[in-house]
Amino acid sequence: MSADEKKKAADIGEFLDVRNLTVQYTSMGSVIHAVNGISFRLNKGETLALVGETGAGKTSIAKAILRILPDVSAKSGGEVYFQGTDMMKLKEKEMQKIRGHKISMIFQDPMTALNPTMRIGRQISEVVSAHRNISKEEAEVEGKRMLELVGIPAERYNEFPHQFSGGMKQRVVIAIALACNPELLLADEPTTALDVTIQAQVLELINDLKERLNTSMILITHDLGVVNETCDNVAVVYAGKIIESGKKYDIFKHPAHPYTNGLFGALPNMNLNSSRLRPIEGLLPDPTNLPAGCAFAPRCPHATDKCRQGTIPAVELEPGHFCECIRLDEIRKER
Repeated sequence: MSADEKKKAADIGEFLDVRNLTVQYTSMGSVIHAVNGISFRLNKGETLALVGETGAGKTSIAKAILRILPDVSAKSGGEVYFQGTDMMKLKEKEMQKIRGHKISMIFQDPMTALNPTMRIGRQISEVVSAHRNISKEEAEVEGKRMLELVGIPAERYNEFPHQFSGGMKQRVVIAIALACNPELLLADEPTTALDVTIQAQVLELINDLKERLNTSMILITHDLGVVNETCDNVAVVYAGKIIESGKKYDIFKHPAHPYTNGLFGALPNMNLNSSRLRPIEGLLPDPTNLPAGCAFAPRCPHATDKCRQGTIPAVELEPGHFCECIRLDEIRKER
């Protein structure tokens, strides 16, 4: 690292600093704009939720940070500083030392995340062997310890994935992700495929391990209930952009963007005497042909011609609470 790069790294200070991240896919001659200039910061020990509808670009953000996007069809840009180092400039061999060791990912579907032909114990221990100079026997001991850490008896070390339930498969995936005590955990909807009871158990497990190991986490979800239980900060993602972000309290108590309000309006509220939910009308825009101005304008009940022109800047409503909407002056008056 050059002297200038070291100085820039020292000035960053944050544990993770993502700047102007972009991701584009190419499919059948069309360019899909999945992530469009996203920036955010994450401090050590904190949890950030990326919230939004399916197709908003949340998973692409995580994969771009870990640099596991498909080489043939995807192209990413921007800067991703992890502990002062821009990972976008690292060589693949250097990234291999980081993946699974300093940064790990819990993938969305445990059914496809596990290799059906390998015993689950080996799938855990091979991660340990890849990053630590230990024997095969020591790696096996560590693999069994990780199984017990996520609530699975060590006796099941030599069983195959098909012998486990969906909830237990997810626990194995978590054990793999945490095998080397990563400093940053990327959790891509880790409870989506699970029933409500198992969801609660998995969330409790993740929170317990996160606190015990002081692990930072980016949680990708569309479940605001999960966000309320696990996160410190929230970033609302729409059409590949963060349109509102801030502390969990600010987002939950004082949502500003019409899309954020729409997400909360679509949730059942037992305190209100309402017979129907209020869904957000319409669909996400075509990522190959995003609208000018605010991407949410075609679905927004408050949209004007001004919303459909130019770039909508992010405005700080309260310290650390940012929103991209031209109605912010009206929102302030309403408060």
